[in-house]
Amino acid sequence: MKKLTKLLSLSALLVLTACNSVLNASTEVQQPTVQIPHDDPQWQQHLAKLSQIQGYTATGQFGYISPEERFSSHFNWRYTNPIQFGLELSSNLSTKSLKLERNKRGLTVRTMRVIAVLTVMLMR
Repeated sequence: MKKLTKLLSLSALLVLTACNSVLNASTEVQQPTVQIPHDDPQWQQHLAKLSQIQGYTATGQFGYISPEERFSSHFNWRYTNPIQFGLELSSNLSTKSLKLERNKRGLTVRTMRVIAVLTVMLMR
């Protein structure tokens, strides 16, 4: 039981330290150093390839940082066509998530409360 208490204490300390380091991150944003003109042949070739894409998915995490606030969210974006797509946003630190779904019947917006369950297995 002492090992479990030490392990949980260490885990909590690591999580709090990680959160603090994110909160102390710089809020400065650098401007891009390369500008590509719209009539550039390589750019036009790239646009032609992009126009051939029919559908795609993207998953990842994004963050917003300003002097007043900062937050991050995980996202799962699915695009099939202009009438059928979906976006789900969730956070590690929150129990809420947002789900947008578009289909031929319309747009559905759902907010969900996710219940996180922590299971601790005691080894004897």
